Amino acid sequence: MRLFLIFSDIQQIIWKFLISGVHEPLSVPLRQQPEDPLEDAGDGVAVGAYPLFVVGTVVGWIAYRQAQLGITKASMDDLDHLAYFTVDLLDAHYRQFEVYREDKKQTIHKELETLANLSYGLVETQYRQQQNGRIDLAAAQESARRALKRFRSARPATSMP
Repeated sequence: MRLFLIFSDIQQIIWKFLISGVHEPLSVPLRQQPEDPLEDAGDGVAVGAYPLFVVGTVVGWIAYRQAQLGITKASMDDLDHLAYFTVDLLDAHYRQFEVYREDKKQTIHKELETLANLSYGLVETQYRQQQNGRIDLAAAQESARRALKRFRSARPATSMP
């Protein structure tokens, strides 16, 4: 019963605080206390200590919840920032890879064009020599074949990722 009276007093103080506003002093008359505020109530704890324990517990619980909410909010904000950063990083990497891929295609097309022109030039040169009578058909074919093999073995193989 005594604990209920203490809670009732605390409730009145809180109500008075909420209704009166922050700037007014609190003046709520408490119930009649024993002559000695440190008088033992029979359970080993002084009577005057109960409100202190209750207020300390309430304040501690509120502080714990506020800290927990603050840490959770900060963690969520950090994770959100990390997710946006990761998406931006992946997007930039993808765009860079597309540029690399397009550049690689252009390079391969240029190399194939160069190789085709060189092959055409070798074969045309051997054909002209054969037409002018300088070499016979078998020698022209063999000379073109050897030149293309040397060119092919001297160039590194390129592949697209």
